[in-house]
Amino acid sequence: MTRSRVGIAVVLVMVVLASWPGPAAGAVRGEPDLAANLADGSIAPGEETTLTLVLTNDATLSQVSLTNPGLAERVTTANGVSVTVESGNAPLSIERGGDQLLGSIVDGGRVTADVGVTVDADADPGTYHLDVTAEYSYASSISDRIGAVSQRTVEATFEVEVVVERDDVRFRVVDTRTTLRAGESGTFAATVEHTGQQTARDVRLQLRSLDGAVSPTGAGQASRYLGPWPAGERRTVSYRVTARPDVTATAHALELVPTYENAHGDATTGRPLAVGLTPVAGERFRVHGAAGLDSRGQPQLGVGGSDAITVAFTNRGPGAVGNVSVQLATTSPATTVDGGAVAERGVGRVQTGEDRTVAFDVGASPTARGGNYTFDATVTYDDTTGATVSSRTRPVTVRVQPSPTITLADLDSTLYVGERGTLSGTISNTGPTAARNAVLRVTDAPLGVQFTETAYPVGDLAGGQQASFSLPARVPAGTTTGPRAVTYVLAYETVDGTVVTSDPLRASVPVQPERDTFDLAARNGTLAPDSTEVLAVEITNTGDTPRTDVQVSLAPAPPFTSVAPSVYVGRLDPGESATVRFPIETDEDAVTASHAIAVNVSGETDDALTEHERHRVTVSVGTDDQPVDTVPIVVLGGLSVVLVAALGWWWFTRR
Repeated sequence: MTRSRVGIAVVLVMVVLASWPGPAAGAVRGEPDLAANLADGSIAPGEETTLTLVLTNDATLSQVSLTNPGLAERVTTANGVSVTVESGNAPLSIERGGDQLLGSIVDGGRVTADVGVTVDADADPGTYHLDVTAEYSYASSISDRIGAVSQRTVEATFEVEVVVERDDVRFRVVDTRTTLRAGESGTFAATVEHTGQQTARDVRLQLRSLDGAVSPTGAGQASRYLGPWPAGERRTVSYRVTARPDVTATAHALELVPTYENAHGDATTGRPLAVGLTPVAGERFRVHGAAGLDSRGQPQLGVGGSDAITVAFTNRGPGAVGNVSVQLATTSPATTVDGGAVAERGVGRVQTGEDRTVAFDVGASPTARGGNYTFDATVTYDDTTGATVSSRTRPVTVRVQPSPTITLADLDSTLYVGERGTLSGTISNTGPTAARNAVLRVTDAPLGVQFTETAYPVGDLAGGQQASFSLPARVPAGTTTGPRAVTYVLAYETVDGTVVTSDPLRASVPVQPERDTFDLAARNGTLAPDSTEVLAVEITNTGDTPRTDVQVSLAPAPPFTSVAPSVYVGRLDPGESATVRFPIETDEDAVTASHAIAVNVSGETDDALTEHERHRVTVSVGTDDQPVDTVPIVVLGGLSVVLVAALGWWWFTRR
């Protein structure tokens, strides 16, 4: 390379470097550059429309930072952008959106603002402009070292172009009306005027939903073909529409989209015509129903049966309607209407305020459970346009008479280890139907409890009736104490003689610790030293079952002795007492004090099991004058005198 060429290259490099934003010499600098235009500036005379204003930012970055590149975005972003749109020289008026806050616009970004306008009906075709003022702020420079920021506020003005076109075909909505109610289907009619200058050919008007709460029948849209449409002519177009059940009587957004063939034979889509649909408040038909009742006011529909249900409805208006019919449908496989899933009754014409009643035969399958079942009632009719309208579906509740409802209450038990006892309680039928020939059975006996009978015949148990039951059981010796779970069922016959079983009836019963069957107490508890007396002891059967062959044995220890320490009692029923007596001698050196004398008791249960118990009775040794049972001693003394006299007489007569 020659020296001259090297010099030229150096100069070019220096020029390029001079034109490139260099590293910040302490600050980052830049500024936004906004521009404004309309997305579609075409308008027509007499038109009410929305223009979309578009603001873009093509910022300039004059100085950058190599250490903190993120600062570049801050100096190129327009912050707090607000716009004011005025009509300028355009033949229109700003209806809405003339002043708006648009937020921030980054470099290369865009924001939009919708501006509602009304074009003068006599506007001449031509090109006009709107005046747009945009105000914003930005950081013109930011210190790369200390973060200091310089702020600027800018007010920029723009002229955006609008074009008033010659519109030979154009439409406007002049009136709307509807029969639609919440949760129903109905009609929506719009009266549309052709305000253009020439006849439109092959015109179609398509209705579209914008919020989904109210929609045309048929995939959310409906179209009507209207053929040729001369200028200045008004036509009324009706559509079938449906409203969700939660729709309120407020305006819902729809739009009519016209398509037609223009003067050149081209298919053209006109501007959408915004319309609002406000559903009619309330319901035309008020539907209610009630099952047939017996003389006691109870539902007659039982499981496996059928009965008539009446569906009543009232035309709340406005106006009479014809071709009225009522449809009743079941919502459960356990119920039927006229033997199937749905049935219908025709009524004819119904005047405003008129009440009508229709009857259906509803049934409950054998597998149905008692309770409330819902049927859906829908009224259909022809509105004033001849279109078929369906009212909101209303539930009609029918109560199926339930099966007997069996419960247990007042549960009690007398279960003690080593004893016989009972499980008792009350069984109730809280349902409205009777349980016939009912038998209560134990299906799951608790561990350690042996039922001697597992079934208790209850008999007929009418609705609302209860009966007591008691089942005998035995708890073997050595059984662990504590609560036990027991399960019962009630087997009974239905009206047709079928034997059914109730749901399991579960209960908890306690097994209590082993207890003494006998209670002993000394009736004369004071004995004198160096004496022979009779000790009277009262023994009571405190158990729940009889005891036989009861043997009461005194086991005295010094200072007491007894020559006849055992007494036999043949039988003691529950709660029964007997007094047994023992001759007892007290040593002369017995200490004056209270003493316990052991008593052993044995007896046989109904199961021929011998039970043994050991008790103690308390006696006192003393000299105080306590009442003593001396009658037996006197009797013994008298018998001795008689015996001696008899022996003497016998000896005398032998001589």
